[in-house]
Amino acid sequence: MKIFGFISILFVSIVTITSCSNELELTAPWKDVPIVYGMLSLSDSAQYVRVERAFLDPKQNALHFTGNPDSIYYQNAQVSLVNLANGSVFPMKKVDGNLEGYVRDTGIWAQAPNYLYKIKSDEINLIQGDEYQIVIEKGDNQPTTKAQTQVIGIPEITFPQPTQKVSFSYGDFTLNWKSAVGAELYDVDVVFHYSESLESDPSQFVNKSAHWKALIGLPPRGGISTTEVNGFQGLEFYRWLQNTIPQKNVIRHIGTIDFIVTAGGKEIKKYFEVSKANFGITGSETLTDYTNIPGGYGIFSSLSKAYVNGLEFAPRTIDSLKNGSLTVGLNFQ
Repeated sequence: MKIFGFISILFVSIVTITSCSNELELTAPWKDVPIVYGMLSLSDSAQYVRVERAFLDPKQNALHFTGNPDSIYYQNAQVSLVNLANGSVFPMKKVDGNLEGYVRDTGIWAQAPNYLYKIKSDEINLIQGDEYQIVIEKGDNQPTTKAQTQVIGIPEITFPQPTQKVSFSYGDFTLNWKSAVGAELYDVDVVFHYSESLESDPSQFVNKSAHWKALIGLPPRGGISTTEVNGFQGLEFYRWLQNTIPQKNVIRHIGTIDFIVTAGGKEIKKYFEVSKANFGITGSETLTDYTNIPGGYGIFSSLSKAYVNGLEFAPRTIDSLKNGSLTVGLNFQ
């Protein structure tokens, strides 16, 4: 579940606001603020939660602390998930995300260790529709942090099917899926796979892919098992390829295409609603500070994903990729 980059946006908001506040509230007391990011998902094999902290110090810029692992992590924290429907408690294990395949991006934060809290999905057996609470005992006489969310269901892509060939005209392309129970918004991602010859040796090819966020923040139509019907112009697909894959002196071969539907819970919807308001024409043009973490920052919510992978293209679309005015320069053979 490679979505931990989302916490970077939240953290930038915190340290930016803090840095500005340092100039104005010179008598404000030092404060330890928890930052929590977690997305419970029925479609993942393990659940991960990031727990960090920010220091709000009127005498020092908050960015000063981000490069020191001892400053951004609670050394004695205990993290657990509680099913509020039946009271079951599930302790989470502290792990290094770098060793779990979630290497932290370079930036202002310490990259190693990259502590996360983990529990395998088959140990907790999340139940669709149940409310779960995260309980963070930070230690060192710090107050307990709690937040909760409802686990949403998994969408089911009904069109296209894995056996169907994908056809993009310049007109409408429609993607259908069954609603996820409890979902408040959807994203649609497209992954285009292809191979490319080496410039140094045209006989050698390497596999590559391009990732397109085709649709973002779609509201649900409402109702359990409702069929969601959404789409985009095929012309947008060809323009995206034209603008994403560089034109250079190589030979390319057309591969397959994947579609990914991501469903998000109510807290994610609220975050993006606030973000849109802040960045709109009449908005404040500031980073949103929406959070559902009492006394802290971050988001604890639920998401799920549905995939249909490895679809081949219809002959007409292959011809358009090779010879169409927008993609002919990409030299697909």
